Amino acid sequence: NIEDLGPSAIPTPLLWMGKSNGDVMIQDEAETTGFTSIITSKVWSAETDNDFYIQRLVFTYQVKASGSYTIQYSKDAQNTWVTHKTVTINAADLGKRLKVTCAKSIKSRQFSWRVVQTVGSVEFIDFKATVELSGYST
Repeated sequence: NIEDLGPSAIPTPLLWMGKSNGDVMIQDEAETTGFTSIITSKVWSAETDNDFYIQRLVFTYQVKASGSYTIQYSKDAQNTWVTHKTVTINAADLGKRLKVTCAKSIKSRQFSWRVVQTVGSVEFIDFKATVELSGYST
């Protein structure tokens, strides 16, 4: 019988995560307090001596659980972060694909963004940025 060739119960897969120092973390299924997840973009730089303006960021995401996340930006190669917006996720949006727009004119020569969330409440699918080059600056 072909069913006798495999295990009778399929084990639940575990999430293994590697840290930058080489430690391996294994997901604790009994943990209910969640974890903090940070998604960070690369540092976007102008190719010239001109500044540029980030006019708008649009993030597309799918809701996995109720909670919240915070969108931050950096103008100094990720040395310091400024909170731009905190989004609260309602349980009624579970499974929906939504968008959030961050509209603010941010002048910089180096720019990056990050999203900080707990409990993995959303899965980010896409982001778009509207960028304009400024005149020469010193």
